[in-house]
Amino acid sequence: MRPLFPLLLPICVTNLLASELATVFILAIVAVVVLVVVFGGTRYVRRDERHPAPVDDDRLKRLEQAVDAIALEVERIAEGQRFTTKLLSERRAEESPARTAAKEPARQEPPSNKPND
Repeated sequence: MRPLFPLLLPICVTNLLASELATVFILAIVAVVVLVVVFGGTRYVRRDERHPAPVDDDRLKRLEQAVDAIALEVERIAEGQRFTTKLLSERRAEESPARTAAKEPARQEPPSNKPND
């Protein structure tokens, strides 16, 4: 048996089954991908460490002002919610005696078994 690629691959490929050859090929591809990801990823991370993002003072001030404005609006919303809750609870307290009287029928005393004198 002659090797398939005598100059490039000095082993006899014909002795390997097709499934074994496919498995070796897939494992080689996976190994290359893993190496690229590992070394490329560490290079990418190191690049970010060497060149940090510049801090823009104007942009930071605008962001701070926007956060302050949002905090004020949230506080206004919370105050409105507390006010509405207070009004509703007061309204319920005022309506409670009227509702209680409307729900409960007037109490009548049971007839007594005593003869009238």
